[in-house]
Amino acid sequence: MWALIRAGAALLLWCVVFVPSSAWAEKRVALIIGNGAYVNVPPLPNPPRDAAAMADMLRAAGFNSVKSKTDLGAEAMRSELRNFADEARDADIALIYYAGHGIEMNGVNYLIPIDAKMARDVDVEDEAISLDRMIRTLEAARGLQFVILDSCRDNPFVRSIKRTIASRSVRSGLGDIDEKALPPNTLIAYAQRAGLTAEDGAGANSPYTTALLKHLATPGLDVEFALRRVRDDVLKATNNRQEPFKYGSLGGSEVPLVPRASAAPGEPPAPPPTALHLPESPAPEHSAATAPEQKRQADQEAGTCRRYLPSIGKTIEVPCERAQDAEKTGEVAGKNAIAAVAPIAPTETPGSKQAEAKGDVEEFGQHSVVVKVGEGNSKRGVLGVRIADLSEELAKAFGLSSARGAFVTEVLLNGAAAQSGIKPLDVVEEFDGRNVANSSGLAEIVGGTPPGTEARVVLWRFARSYQGLTEALNSRAESGDAAAANALGWLYRGGSGDIKNEVEAVHWYRKAAEQGHTGAMTQLASMYANGEGINKDETEAARWYRKAAEAGEPTAMAYLGFMYGSGSGVAKDDAEAARWYRKAAEAGEPLAMANLGLMYENGLGVAKDDAEAVRWYRKGAEAGNTAAMAYLGTMYVNGHGVAKDEAEGVRWYRKGAEAGEPTAMANLANMYEAGRGVARDAVTASQWMFKSLQGGAEWSYQQMTTNSSAWGKDFRDELQRRLKEAGVYDGPIDGEFGPSTQGALVTLKQRAN
Repeated sequence: MWALIRAGAALLLWCVVFVPSSAWAEKRVALIIGNGAYVNVPPLPNPPRDAAAMADMLRAAGFNSVKSKTDLGAEAMRSELRNFADEARDADIALIYYAGHGIEMNGVNYLIPIDAKMARDVDVEDEAISLDRMIRTLEAARGLQFVILDSCRDNPFVRSIKRTIASRSVRSGLGDIDEKALPPNTLIAYAQRAGLTAEDGAGANSPYTTALLKHLATPGLDVEFALRRVRDDVLKATNNRQEPFKYGSLGGSEVPLVPRASAAPGEPPAPPPTALHLPESPAPEHSAATAPEQKRQADQEAGTCRRYLPSIGKTIEVPCERAQDAEKTGEVAGKNAIAAVAPIAPTETPGSKQAEAKGDVEEFGQHSVVVKVGEGNSKRGVLGVRIADLSEELAKAFGLSSARGAFVTEVLLNGAAAQSGIKPLDVVEEFDGRNVANSSGLAEIVGGTPPGTEARVVLWRFARSYQGLTEALNSRAESGDAAAANALGWLYRGGSGDIKNEVEAVHWYRKAAEQGHTGAMTQLASMYANGEGINKDETEAARWYRKAAEAGEPTAMAYLGFMYGSGSGVAKDDAEAARWYRKAAEAGEPLAMANLGLMYENGLGVAKDDAEAVRWYRKGAEAGNTAAMAYLGTMYVNGHGVAKDEAEGVRWYRKGAEAGEPTAMANLANMYEAGRGVARDAVTASQWMFKSLQGGAEWSYQQMTTNSSAWGKDFRDELQRRLKEAGVYDGPIDGEFGPSTQGALVTLKQRAN
């Protein structure tokens, strides 16, 4: 059961950085063939590039042997297969990847060498290599026998082959496989369904190989799960014209192509790392204090702070203890609070100065409501809101004197918040007498509050609706206010309902970016990178990241580092990636600190140095990056770069978990289940596992659906109780994770997504 996983922000994943590890006991070998330089038909440009990329990926993933060959003739292909049969003997994983032309004749599938002529149908058996021959090459492996074929392209040989027997069928692509005839532990993966042709693609790699590179070597991800993700990506990339397919199936055990890194007996393994994620919400922005800012500081010294409400065109005051800046320690955006709100009329907090304007202006200002924790019917959390963090510049653009608090971006229909009158654009400042610094802080506070507790919540209302706020910002933006244009981009990108408009977000981000606003440049880059509101263009994304980075924007530096590390929009260059991560980290970007630590831990672009990895993980963790907290915990647990201290590892896992990091929760559950660094406690282990499932931790879902028997029965009983309490499971508490429990886990995953 023992395994640990890396943490990561729940945002769009572009690629995975792999850990090469000599500590893995498994023998994993691969033969990679890319045939493109065909002699007798037009060449294929992508197969050699696809083969090189796959080989690089598997080497980086720690395969013991990866032989990569391109543009092989018939004899050379047969020779490589003979040699690889010896290499595959007793392998735990033996993999053959082939990209090039393929053909089916009379129900037999063939892969085509570059020197094939195949003038007649009877030549196919002599000049091509049968798929059966390739499968037999792997039969001496003791574990997974895996053949990947990106060979269903439109085949010019079919048009030129002369049929010597009219009834003999010859067609492009590959045909069906009789799964019953496959050896045990064998998987055959096609780029396209049998009888159909796959696309070679207009990019550097085929759509199929692009998806394989993204998912196949994800550490700890079961290979069949990975192929499902590949299928989904290819369908999307080809507008449903191409649907990858696989033949064969494995047993009930999880079979990852790249395991979670193992360690010496008695030592918990190092978790696989995560990758840098592209932002789905605005990054922090920075600006110097202006004259109005200096006036605000003077007001603070006098005991009051002023807030301008653009939607009513008035300034109102609030005590400075409600408006002082708080250090922001959480990730940007996207966490859900868990509480229910009982409607209460807005009340005046003693000592505060509420808005004195008449009529509906009285809706604005400071309000107090009572929250009854643990009640409500929202499917996304019992409060039924989405919350985010504001940067100081965004807060200022909205007329707020501080970015402190949890900013409500969306109120879900029929949720407790909606029924109570909480609205989008409200800012939650206090919960049950505790200051709320940001969205992570609110999620942590509410999550630690016993169900049924009635807590008073102080919130600030500065606008009636998105429409009113955007209208006020629009006039300023059209007059050349770059900060207002950037704020409009933020609202249109992350807002709810009718306000959400990615095309409009791109427009306003571009307007601000062209005026030199580095935060808007960064966000425009991320929209190009993700294909939001505009055609996906990684080269253009890299260009805007570079402009912002060279202008001193730390977040853009971090993402430019990611682009170099993944080869997205620029040539892959780990050293350049590390350089930009370092610049961002030294400028105070916590996410870059975590990623620079990863580079040192894995020796990517820098000399491998666990002690330096620990140093940067610690900096990132102390700056509030939850992934860095989980990384640092694992370094302590394994004694890498620091004296082994499982209790300290647990402490850092707990900090990450309590800050809302789902995979830190899963690691903490692991420690409690195994009794490492903390007394064994199945109840607490199940609590953290349940929370990680609620948070969408993929590893936790896979463990509970495919490897639950490795966890103690008392743990499984407790998890079933939690599923029952959540209303997703109505079966017996028996520790058996059968169809009912599996269905409950699926429901929980769907809610998390």
